[in-house]
Amino acid sequence: MKKALFAAATGLMLAATPMQAQETATAPAAPTMQDDLDCAIFLSYVLGTMEEAQATEEEKTGVMVGMIYFIGRYEGAGGADIEGAMLGRFETFEESDIERLRMPCAARMESMGQRLISAGNAITQVEKRRAKTGQ
Repeated sequence: MKKALFAAATGLMLAATPMQAQETATAPAAPTMQDDLDCAIFLSYVLGTMEEAQATEEEKTGVMVGMIYFIGRYEGAGGADIEGAMLGRFETFEESDIERLRMPCAARMESMGQRLISAGNAITQVEKRRAKTGQ
């Protein structure tokens, strides 16, 4: 189960195209602090299975970046004591909860990744324009 979850999660998070993400799940329109905490827990769980699944450093980094993203969102929205919140919430989880989080969390990471790519492309265009005009 852990290997299957790891493979599915990292495959979706690291290799998904926008079309694949749309086919598998959509990111919630207005995720809550609880959604952010749940995704942080999901990715923490996945990260914990990565040694056993012989993950690459790139895969580990991708999952860690996602976990940090969701922790940042949770704390930025006013959440405190991330360790206590994660442990308290995880104690109520069942295996089906981890599986249930796979798709929405992957879709949210894909959405975030696409926004970062768009921002990077826009910055590149500004740099090119400046290079042409000498600014």
